[in-house]
Amino acid sequence: MVAYYPFEGNADDLSGFSFDGTPTDVTYSIGVYGAANSSAVFNGTSTSFVDCGTHNRDIVDTMSISVFVRTTFDGIGDIVSKYDPGNDEGYHLQISLGQIRLAGRDGSGTYRQTGFSATTINDSLWHHVLGVVRGDTWLLYVDCVLEGAETNPGPTPDISSSAELGIGKDVFADQKFLDCEVDEVRMYTRVLNSDERDSLCATAVYAGIESHPEQDEPHLQVYPNPANSQIAIAGSTTLEKAVIEIFDLSGKMVLRKTNLSATPILDISALEKGNYIIKVIEDKQVSTQKFIKN
Repeated sequence: MVAYYPFEGNADDLSGFSFDGTPTDVTYSIGVYGAANSSAVFNGTSTSFVDCGTHNRDIVDTMSISVFVRTTFDGIGDIVSKYDPGNDEGYHLQISLGQIRLAGRDGSGTYRQTGFSATTINDSLWHHVLGVVRGDTWLLYVDCVLEGAETNPGPTPDISSSAELGIGKDVFADQKFLDCEVDEVRMYTRVLNSDERDSLCATAVYAGIESHPEQDEPHLQVYPNPANSQIAIAGSTTLEKAVIEIFDLSGKMVLRKTNLSATPILDISALEKGNYIIKVIEDKQVSTQKFIKN
């Protein structure tokens, strides 16, 4: 992972590379995991975007971009963009009339694109979008389903770009600003495997089922937080019939528990230090919360 923007009231990069973004005219709302001030809201004007700098983040010919999107926007805008057609380089994840595509240039003189998704995502629900470049193949997944693909054999592809990495706008044309809510932007220099894709996009599916309360207090409580070796979990009801899953920030499931007590206590001593997401599933209701392992 070479970029991670969870938008927890700011545009800091938590990937470890610390290419923090600079937000302009961006507000924050309840995100895909249900916490307050944990998603970025762009208002569709020319002043509303996040500038994440020009560093290329070691991306050359392989890349994955994972992002959660919620919108009713029926215009054209770039969700994530590092695109410079004048120099035949870069990429952008674009929404148009509710449909998504990944497109860009790889030094071949040809505009690459996956084609637009069959699924329209401007239905006010959270959707997971994953764009992948794997050499000369460009792929697009929406909510776990492959919805676009293009392969064009040719010279060695190179999508590296010195353009600004922008979230919420078309960085090349300085237009097509996004009227949208965005959360959990992740970028990788590799292709995610099927388990990682499924773990990430399942969050959007669950978020569409669950109605998060519009309040600061989370539905799910995890304590202590941060924690060293154990965490206790409390919900609005007892959790004996729940399934508890813990994911790292790449979307990989690292722990799963069933047959619980009313207020379960989990041993997390084997987990590496870092940030995690805990998910509790009970009777088709899903609650999520973040915690830190010290």
